[in-house]
Amino acid sequence: MSATNIFRSMPMDDLRVLGDGRTVTIRLLSYGTEYRVSDDGEHFYNEVWRSGAFTRSLTHGKDAGVPLSYEHDVPGLPRLLPVGASRRAWEDGASFMLEGRISDTSTGRDLVELLRDGVIRGASIEAQVFNSRKILGGIERSEAALRRVAFTTVPQYADAGVLAVRSELGASESTPEATPRLDSLRARLDVLRSAEV
Repeated sequence: MSATNIFRSMPMDDLRVLGDGRTVTIRLLSYGTEYRVSDDGEHFYNEVWRSGAFTRSLTHGKDAGVPLSYEHDVPGLPRLLPVGASRRAWEDGASFMLEGRISDTSTGRDLVELLRDGVIRGASIEAQVFNSRKILGGIERSEAALRRVAFTTVPQYADAGVLAVRSELGASESTPEATPRLDSLRARLDVLRSAEV
C-alpha cells in the first residue's frame, strides 16, 4: 500500500487559557466536511475526510505521542525542536480530536503567550494518507495516520480549532485571558514574518 504525506492547516477557534495554559485540546478536522485545499498553492480541489479515517492507526497506537511543533520545518533550515507532544488522539464520530501538552521550555513559554494573546490562531497537521478515492469535484480520504501537529500563523481549514488550553491543576483554577500588549504583539509578528522569508 503506497502512502502520501500531506500537510493541512486550519484556524483555531474558541481558545480559552486556563491555569498555566500548557494542555491543549484541538479539533484537527471534521468528518464529512468539504475543505478547499491545495498541495502546491496553485491548484485547488475539494477534500473530504471519511468518518473513521484514523481508526486503524489509533487502534495500533500510531497516533499516540506525535510531536507538537511551532510551525513546520522549512527545507534548507535546521530542524525545529518540538514544543510538546500529544497525549491522546480520538475520534468523536464527527471530528478527529487531539489532546497535547506544551513543554515548559523557552519556545513553549513563547507559544503559550502567543496563544493567550491570540497571535497564533492556526494549527497544521502532517498526515500519512494510505487510502483515498476520487469523488465528484475532489478526493475522499478514508485511511490515514497522524505524524505531527504544528501551531501556525497560516490557517487553511475553516472549522478546526483549539477548543481549550488548560492546566494540569484542573478547570477550577482558571486565570483571566491575557490582555494583548500591542507593542509585544507587533514585535512577535515581525519575528514570525522574518522567519517565513
